[in-house]
Amino acid sequence: MTPDELYALISLCDPHEVLEPGADRYVDIDRIERDEAPRRHAWARRIANEFAGADQTKILFFTGVPGAGKSTELRRIAEKLRDPAGAALFPVLIDAGSRIDRNSPLSIVDLLFVILYETERAVLELEALDPDATGHESVMARLWHWLNGTSVELQKFDVGVDAGKLVFELSSNPSFRAAMRTHVASSLTEFVEKARAQMRGLTERVKRYDIRRDGRVATMIQASAGYPRELVAMLQEMLRQARDWGTPLSDKRFDAALGERAARYTRVISQADYPTLVHVHKTKDHLPPSEDQLQRFGVLLSNSVIMMYQNADDWADLNPALYRHPELSAQLG
Repeated sequence: MTPDELYALISLCDPHEVLEPGADRYVDIDRIERDEAPRRHAWARRIANEFAGADQTKILFFTGVPGAGKSTELRRIAEKLRDPAGAALFPVLIDAGSRIDRNSPLSIVDLLFVILYETERAVLELEALDPDATGHESVMARLWHWLNGTSVELQKFDVGVDAGKLVFELSSNPSFRAAMRTHVASSLTEFVEKARAQMRGLTERVKRYDIRRDGRVATMIQASAGYPRELVAMLQEMLRQARDWGTPLSDKRFDAALGERAARYTRVISQADYPTLVHVHKTKDHLPPSEDQLQRFGVLLSNSVIMMYQNADDWADLNPALYRHPELSAQLG
């Protein structure tokens, strides 16, 4: 390597620049040596595992000199916590330095407002909404309405209901910040509880977009009747729907996709098949009720309308899609 090439590489190293985990210039030094970690511990993985395995609120403080890579490592931790194959959490990174006046002592007012503000922005992005749009009432606005309505002093400040302006004024306007702190000090317990209530509301909004919590996986498992092939096909269909219509996939689109897949099976049957299907439903028998129905029974089996199971004994059941068929469902009872 020539001196010029070395200089060019060194010039790319800005200790004040935060690198995303997937950046080309990022080097995961914890993976340089497989058997001996250069820093004794792979801190990003270790911290992420501590939070992922926590069964109650967890707080962790750590520090480091400027340029040591704290912000970069935080992004790696967030990436690991966000991994759907892992903890599948919803981490929110907050750059306090850009939201809080570093030259003023930190107060609970500053901290809670910034946490609520950044968390709501992240939730709005999850909901595919513009965080800077003015068409919705923010949690910050609701909290500000309560504070402003109980303080004559705060009403002197022209802050409005814009969440971004409120956070900006808190960090840049010493008079407004002092008035806010004084007012909150007189009703601190109530302020904290109201802030927590808003945070709980944001948490519930996030849960609605967690596929593991909204029952969709259980619905697909039930609809697949325990067949891995069917379940994989349903997952693939949902992914196609998500690519076509965007995420999160609406309940209407989800139900429609299940209905379309169910129709593939209900189209195979005719009224002449009803006695056979009712027989299987009631007896779980894996053999046709009569010899003259043997050929048709084979057709229903090959099209997964009737599904075979082999546990201790062989038995059969109907594809759950058939229960969406109004006429047949009435006969099945």
